[in-house]
Amino acid sequence: MVRRVHRIVIVAVVVLLAWGLQTADAKYRYGSSYIAGKEAGFFLFGEGITVNPRNVDAIVATVETYQPYGGGVNSIWQINPVWDNNFAGRLGLGYGWPNGNKVVGTFWGFSADQRANGNGPSGGATYFAVGPPIRTDSGYVGDQGEPGSYDLTTEIEAALADIAFAREHDLGESFAIEWSVGLRYASYEETTQGLYDEAAFGTANFGQESFQANKSGTGEMIGGRVGLKGSWRFSKIFSLDASLGFSFLDGEITGTSSLTPSGSANSADTPSSRAEITDNSRSGTIQDFDLTVSWRAVGEAVRVWIGWEQQVWDGITTDLVRNFPGTVAPLRDRDSVVFSGYKLGVFVRF
Repeated sequence: MVRRVHRIVIVAVVVLLAWGLQTADAKYRYGSSYIAGKEAGFFLFGEGITVNPRNVDAIVATVETYQPYGGGVNSIWQINPVWDNNFAGRLGLGYGWPNGNKVVGTFWGFSADQRANGNGPSGGATYFAVGPPIRTDSGYVGDQGEPGSYDLTTEIEAALADIAFAREHDLGESFAIEWSVGLRYASYEETTQGLYDEAAFGTANFGQESFQANKSGTGEMIGGRVGLKGSWRFSKIFSLDASLGFSFLDGEITGTSSLTPSGSANSADTPSSRAEITDNSRSGTIQDFDLTVSWRAVGEAVRVWIGWEQQVWDGITTDLVRNFPGTVAPLRDRDSVVFSGYKLGVFVRF
C-alpha cells in the first residue's frame, strides 16, 4: 500500500452528521422534491475540531537520579511530553432522498507535533528511548548518558476517508434514529527525530558522544464501518444528537528506527544501527462517539452545532520499534491512540 495515500481524499464511510427531520418552515423548499416533510437534494457540511492526541506515549527518555547514601531516595521517571490541542477538520458531501435514504462521503485530517529537550539530573543518568542501541565489542553504546541530554521532535499525521449509505427513521415527532454502513480508509503516521548526547547541554564534553536518532511508524488500513445516531428534538429549533460508530479494518503496519553516531569522538569509529519491520497481515479497529447540540434554521436547510467527539484507534497505531536488545529502560507497549476534542460544525442543504 502506498505510504502517502492519506494525503489525498480517498472515499470511505462515515455517519451523516446532519439528519433531515420534519421541516420547521415549509415555505423554504427551493423547488426540490418534497415528500412527508423531507426534502431531497445535495448537502455539504464541515467541522472544526480542537483535537488532543491521547495515549501516544511518545517517550523520548527515562531519567534517574542517584542518592547512594542512607536516607537517600533514587528517583526514576519518563520524559513523556503532554500534547497541546491542535486543529483538525472534517468535510463531507452527500445527497439525500425524501424517503430518508442518504449517500455521503467524508474526509477527516489531523496533524500535530511536539518537541522535548533537556538534560539529565546532575549525578544521574538519562536512558535513551529512540533507536536500537549499538552493539560493540565493549558492550552497547547509544543507550544512556551520564547525565546525558536529549532533543527530539515527534510528529503525528492521521486521516480518515469514508463513503456510506445511511437510512433515517422518524420515531414520533421529536425523536429520530439513523443507521449507516459503508467503507473506511484510515492512515496513521508517527515520526520522531532528534539528538542524544552522553553529556549535558552546555558542558565541555557535549558534542563528543552524540547520536542522531530517528523513528517512524505508519499504519494504513481499509475496511467496513457501521454507525448509529439518535436525535432528540427538545424544542422547535434545537436538538440533542449522539452517534456511535465501529470500524473493522485490515492492512499494513511498518516501522523503522535508527541510531547514528554524530559526535566528534564517536562518528569515525562507531557503527550505526537500524531496524525495519513490516507486517502486512494486521487488523485494527476504530470506535468513534460524539455528542452535540444543534440549532436548525431555514426549514432544516441550515444546521449549526457544538459538541465533543472521541475516536479510539486500536491496532493501526501499534509502535513496532521500541524495546530493542540493549535498551536500559524498556517502555510499555503502545497499541492504541485516542483523538478527542470539542468541535463546531455547520450543515447546508442546497
